[in-house]
Amino acid sequence: MEKWLFFTGAFQAMRTNPLGLIMVVLAILSTLLTLVYTFVTGIRIFFGPLHKRLAGQNIKDPPLSMTLPLLLLALVALALGVFPQPILDLLQSVIGT
Repeated sequence: MEKWLFFTGAFQAMRTNPLGLIMVVLAILSTLLTLVYTFVTGIRIFFGPLHKRLAGQNIKDPPLSMTLPLLLLALVALALGVFPQPILDLLQSVIGT
């Protein structure tokens, strides 16, 4: 959400300030770089080869007590990503701007 707000402000500032274009280009490049190294790391972690010292061990799924909190956090993050307005309203009322 914060990147969207940053890009919106940068595109608006680009109209009046020539440095705004440089900021927009740098912001887009940094976002693309973050996207690339995040996906490369994820692909290596989840789809890469198993480490040699772990190859002979019996690896099993984590217990439900570890899985449920992660699923709950993922659902909250997804809900806030799709419906951010309640949190934005709360933040705006706290900040007062």
